[in-house]
Amino acid sequence: MRKIIIISICFFLASCAASNVKELRESSSKGIEFKVEENYQRVYKNLLDKMHECIGEGWAGVFASYHIKNELYSELEEGEITFLMSNAGIQSYYMHMDVASISAEQTKVDAFVYYSTWAKNLPLIKQWASDSNSSCDLQKVE
Repeated sequence: MRKIIIISICFFLASCAASNVKELRESSSKGIEFKVEENYQRVYKNLLDKMHECIGEGWAGVFASYHIKNELYSELEEGEITFLMSNAGIQSYYMHMDVASISAEQTKVDAFVYYSTWAKNLPLIKQWASDSNSSCDLQKVE
């Protein structure tokens, strides 16, 4: 009985989130855009390292698992990082970040979340982009 409940919850959660990055970008009013005075590859690495450290990947049930999917396009000077859940072959997108070079030492980051409960992570993403030594918790800026 417990397995049936877990599977049902996983299917329910998978059906609620965005089914691809385009849908996440277009349907989400929960997003943030900011600039960082740093090379785009450094910002990308900061974000990816913090995603692995603070959010991570793992199993969410019998058929479900959370993943961090990332691509760095050096020739385009941009990259993307996505947090998603795979559930019985269906992928649900919860968070996505686009990282793009503006100049040699300036980067633009666009971050999107699907659920309003995840919107609290948007300032945290900004913090991680700027500081690779920042904590997994949001720090108050004074």
